[in-house]
Amino acid sequence: MVLIVKTLWLRRRIVAPGLAIAALLAVAVTFHVKAGLLPRLQSRETRASVASSQILIDSPVSAIGDMAQGLGAPEVRATVYANLMTTTSLINSIAAAAGVPANQITVAGPLSTDGSSAGAKGYHLTVGADVSLPIITVNAQAPTKPAAIKLANGVTAGLSSYVGLLAADQGVPAARRVVIRQLGAPILSTASFGTTPLEGVLIFIVLTVGWCMLVLFGLRAKATWRAVSVEALLEPQPSPAPKQLPRPARALTSRSTSTAGLPVAESGTNEADGRDEDGAADGDGTLRFPRVRRRTSTY
Repeated sequence: MVLIVKTLWLRRRIVAPGLAIAALLAVAVTFHVKAGLLPRLQSRETRASVASSQILIDSPVSAIGDMAQGLGAPEVRATVYANLMTTTSLINSIAAAAGVPANQITVAGPLSTDGSSAGAKGYHLTVGADVSLPIITVNAQAPTKPAAIKLANGVTAGLSSYVGLLAADQGVPAARRVVIRQLGAPILSTASFGTTPLEGVLIFIVLTVGWCMLVLFGLRAKATWRAVSVEALLEPQPSPAPKQLPRPARALTSRSTSTAGLPVAESGTNEADGRDEDGAADGDGTLRFPRVRRRTSTY
């Protein structure tokens, strides 16, 4: 680890641009930059209040307290009503009960359809149903907690009003009409959307680590490439075979002798005729000098 940090510090001129780019990307993902004399950063994170409630599809004589009645049919109605909440007519009924403009409400039902008529998404309903229970689950999202509670309560009131009007138009007796009951008060919670500052920090760390790993990989690849190149240069190359030089002719040598302290001529002297001025040469190259006779003179 120390070696890695030291290596990166020595290559800080390469590491620094990567850190700057990682910081800019993290800021761009996490904040809105508002231009001005002094640019301002506004967090992209948005918070919304969510009120969760449950709606029971029941009968005038509740099946929950009457053992003589079964719970077989209402759960099918719960699924049907949950899907009906995505229609425009039922959204208008909920909006009237909650005191919210209908074009600001979006609904996601069990079939993931959207029955809203306009684009603003400040108010959002997520509706689900359990096929085994006659219960509709509602999550009402709004900008504030009071608005979320009001929207969740408006779902129960709007659905009850919608179903009651249909029953009245069809002349259904009161004893056979469906009763919509809300199970308790809505439960509040908070939902976060967008990139939080903590997520921005994590993005910066991930980008920084990735850049440092890329730098280390590049340095390692460069060192390996250099090592291979040096080995290729230092590898001994086969040398050409030496040229054969002509052998020098051996000089003829002869044994030389000296007679009576006289100088002996070498074999290379007067080789043309095998003689010198004072003597003759035998066949083996030995010089032989004539004997000198002393002459005496008498007076």
